Amino acid sequence: MIHPDSYEYETLNQKLKLLNVKVKKSIRESKKSYYSKLFDKIKSDMKSTWKNIKKLLNKSKNKSSFPSFFRDENNRIVTDKTEIANKFNTFFSTIGEKLAKKFNVQIAKVTKTI
Repeated sequence: MIHPDSYEYETLNQKLKLLNVKVKKSIRESKKSYYSKLFDKIKSDMKSTWKNIKKLLNKSKNKSSFPSFFRDENNRIVTDKTEIANKFNTFFSTIGEKLAKKFNVQIAKVTKTI
């Protein structure tokens, strides 16, 4: 085993970093070539073009599902969707004020009349 403080370790580490850069560059170039050829091949088919754009951008129809349960501040399991939504709303609408109190920061209350 090579000791981390040794010259050999440092040399190998530098070689690893250079290889890592080369591999990432090669992957990037391969992806560019692949998608360039793909989009050139399907350029007259808008449906396929958009399907592949969404695939490339990781846009899927599968949306995150609503949580089936939630543990509230008392560690109680909540399963009612409306109550879960209200708990999330309460958490996100009060987190700033709670953090400010924790770090002893003054927050000016802003109100807006609709």
